[in-house]
Amino acid sequence: MIRETQRREARIIKAANAEQQRLGLSMIKIQQGNEWIELTEKQEMEKALFQELQNRFNQAKHTPFCSSLLDEIGPLGISGHAQDILEGSYKLPETCDPWAAKLIPHLTYAFPPIRFPMDHSEEDHITGWNKVRERTSSGISGLTIPQMKAHLLDKYNVQVDTIFARLPYKWGFSPNRWRKGIDIMLEKKKGVYNIDKLRAILLYEADFNQNNKKLGPQMLTTAELYDAIAPEQFGSRKFLSAVDQSLNKALIFDLWRQHRSCVALCSNDAKGCYDRIVHNVASLCMQWVRVPKEPIVSMFSTIQQLQHHVRTAFGDSEVFLKANSGHIPIQGVGQGNGAGPQIWALVSTPIFNMLRSMGFGMKLLSPISRMHLFLVGFGFVDDTDLAISSDDYSSARDAASVLQ
Repeated sequence: MIRETQRREARIIKAANAEQQRLGLSMIKIQQGNEWIELTEKQEMEKALFQELQNRFNQAKHTPFCSSLLDEIGPLGISGHAQDILEGSYKLPETCDPWAAKLIPHLTYAFPPIRFPMDHSEEDHITGWNKVRERTSSGISGLTIPQMKAHLLDKYNVQVDTIFARLPYKWGFSPNRWRKGIDIMLEKKKGVYNIDKLRAILLYEADFNQNNKKLGPQMLTTAELYDAIAPEQFGSRKFLSAVDQSLNKALIFDLWRQHRSCVALCSNDAKGCYDRIVHNVASLCMQWVRVPKEPIVSMFSTIQQLQHHVRTAFGDSEVFLKANSGHIPIQGVGQGNGAGPQIWALVSTPIFNMLRSMGFGMKLLSPISRMHLFLVGFGFVDDTDLAISSDDYSSARDAASVLQ
């Protein structure tokens, strides 16, 4: 009953705030020295927002896969030695970052070759679009979700739209219309307009994102079929929820108290996780579960060539931020990407596997099935609790030093 009441109240609040969220903000605050200055003019707001977006999208710029290893595997993760990494035959350079060197062995193929389910029938097309709410916003071209859903009433339009949806992911190209997006900044907390506290939602073209929404579940379902997802990751997976993960954590806490175990726990909320996803690593993780290269190239080449416009209460900006203006295209998949949650589940899995192979985590024995469990922590999308527990530790301080 309590959960139903919370859902009902949340729907009321969401409905009250929906109109302003679609229009964008009429004011933001930026920091100058020790003071926060309000910006209310269109041009000055857009200038500040572009600077903030550039900073966010470049957070992964100096990571090993965007610097020293970029030429080895390419910006899309399909060239150079990318295949060698997937096959487990890659020879690490002497100058390779030590943590990248530990991660690479866990990017080898998760299972033997299969026929990845890339079929996109007219029935799939109709079913997919019927699930989309008409009030959902989309890109800057003017092609809206209500227009796409109206096409479902005519059989010929359905045939044409299905073909056009199928082609980019079949042949691995990026249509020009897809290469424009709108970033709209929303309040994380009501009334807090500080620019670093705002949530950036990226509105892609409706048909591009619909392809992403089809690809994401397909690749995660395939990974689940072969038991390839880390057991610690409960986010974006069917039949698993945050409540289930919370219960797991509570039960293990009880077990630790009963055994008086020496434990260290780090509760980590990965800030801006979707904006920090490195494209070539995400590409390797998708290929790791046998996703063909063509849809990967179509998605990430679109993102790497995207023109970012910003939306405020004054409308959409005429000027834009180019994703490929520098030597290294800006990274991240964007909050609003239909495949974003599934990509994060795949990217986080090799990291969990790497930590587990290094001996970090907690070893448990199920009393009924006698099953041995070795878990690194508790994950739900980007909210992850990393835990260290062992009989070898004489105090909690020893466990904390290992965790650090």
